[in-house]
Amino acid sequence: MSQRETALSLRTSALIQQIYAADEALDAESFVALLTEDVQFRLGSNPLITGRASVFQMITTFFSTIQGLQHHLIKAWEDETTVIFEAEVTYTRKDGSQVTIPYVDVLELESTQVKDYKIYIDLTPLQHI
Repeated sequence: MSQRETALSLRTSALIQQIYAADEALDAESFVALLTEDVQFRLGSNPLITGRASVFQMITTFFSTIQGLQHHLIKAWEDETTVIFEAEVTYTRKDGSQVTIPYVDVLELESTQVKDYKIYIDLTPLQHI
């Protein structure tokens, strides 16, 4: 894998920006539009789910538990079909309190969409006030 931490391709930069924009707007519809119809998706230690409709349901439910979120990209690597990025996300809970959690995303691409999406994160701190 050719590693490019700062000089990402336009495709990868645009994809990360689109993911972040959808997430930060709590817009599940825009988020799943970035995925293939038969996407494989895992958020943290949740079971692997298959299909855009299942991801939409999961993400809609997750977004309903928070007031907002903000991403901070730290590093990213890519090759022709894989994007890996290390980042932090600051969640705003329903009570207005915030927690920042580190995570890593691994995306397998098919053309301009994500066909396999894994989010390696421990969401336990989000549930503790």
